[in-house]
Amino acid sequence: MGNFGTRLEEYRKYKGFYTQEEFAQTFGKKQGNITSWIAGSVPSVSNLRKILEAHPDLNEKWLTDGIGPMLKTKDSITEEKQIVMEPTISYTKSYSKSQSLYKSSHKLAVLPMSALAGYAETVSDLEIEQSNLDYAVLPDYNHCDTIVEVDGDSMYPTFCSRDKVICKKLEDWDYIEAGKAYVINVKGQFVLKRVFENDDPKFVYLVSDNDKNYPKQRIQKDWIQGMFKVHGIISNNTGMRKIY
Repeated sequence: MGNFGTRLEEYRKYKGFYTQEEFAQTFGKKQGNITSWIAGSVPSVSNLRKILEAHPDLNEKWLTDGIGPMLKTKDSITEEKQIVMEPTISYTKSYSKSQSLYKSSHKLAVLPMSALAGYAETVSDLEIEQSNLDYAVLPDYNHCDTIVEVDGDSMYPTFCSRDKVICKKLEDWDYIEAGKAYVINVKGQFVLKRVFENDDPKFVYLVSDNDKNYPKQRIQKDWIQGMFKVHGIISNNTGMRKIY
């Protein structure tokens, strides 16, 4: 069964993080912390919270006590949602032709990932040319810009095909939160990946959760034409939840 550290190490390998240092960056710690936990030390409550907030699919009971599955089940996520009391989603098609996405602070256009590629480099410049779009009313996400429908299984099991991610446009990407999910415009192609810094500041790694079928990619940072941080997910299986 191991201890906290060995279970965390098991989760790291399952998620496809190639080094302990890379994984530790996702929750703001160092490789030495993981080494210490593997050796048997117990993390502080603050560090435990940081890990769980950075990796919301990780089952706390499994991590701390070795009880249950490594990943949260649908039932456990549903129970958490009931405690958090996430807002209800409603949809409308009330927007007229050529209405900018920024005309409303609470209604976010729902776009397929493929639809973004033919438009402007940033969502702020995007003009809707068709009125037959879905819009989500999300009061708790009024700081976000748009909702993108996921296409493909490269980020499975965290993000499944046809799930929707709630995004906020970045003005620049000099600072990237390692391990967080982003919708990225790479030379006109939009992808959903986790982003990690490279030793060479001119490059970054794009990492898929489904790393068995999608190996990580090293790309030049100047290939990136736009980035949108994922703040929430609307899942067909588990409903809506925030991503920190």
